[in-house]
Amino acid sequence: MRHLGRVSILGLIFLSGSSAFAQFSSGIEGTARDQSGASLSGATVTITDTKLGIAKTTTTNDAGYFRIDSIAASTYTVQIQMSNFKTWDQKDLTLQVGEIRTLAPVLEIGSTSVDVTVSASTESVNLTSASTGSVIAESTLKETPLTGQNVFGLTALTPGMTGSAGPARNGRAGPSSCRCGRAASRGPPDTG
Repeated sequence: MRHLGRVSILGLIFLSGSSAFAQFSSGIEGTARDQSGASLSGATVTITDTKLGIAKTTTTNDAGYFRIDSIAASTYTVQIQMSNFKTWDQKDLTLQVGEIRTLAPVLEIGSTSVDVTVSASTESVNLTSASTGSVIAESTLKETPLTGQNVFGLTALTPGMTGSAGPARNGRAGPSSCRCGRAASRGPPDTG
């Protein structure tokens, strides 16, 4: 019985650590280009979490590519600035847990005092990964009955996931099965 208690405690520590990691596994990437399709090296990319007001900044590389990762699932504003180009903005960009959003910003030649704003669509499609995830609130964890005390039954709370947790046998959690309802990864999108 003591062994079961130790295993349960270790399981809870593992689950709490992995959920903390999952909360900051999202990211935004893309390649900044001008209207002719040439990549823009040295552009400043700033993302701001609109809920918390936290901003992160990076610079595009020689190919115009940028990536800001290890960010929380939230709603963001993305701003790209470069001298002799109009500022490019995308507002209300909502990221889910583990989602890497790929953007294709096109900056127009002009003064930096002129802004071009792009509004995010309400639906998003993750072209980088076929993974899915969600953050389960503490209150939901406390209020949700677990069949046979099997924590894997919580996977049913994640959109796109199906499965079941088996009944407890001899004081131990039963078997569980979990299937992701999304298609397998098809690799990175074709940009040609």
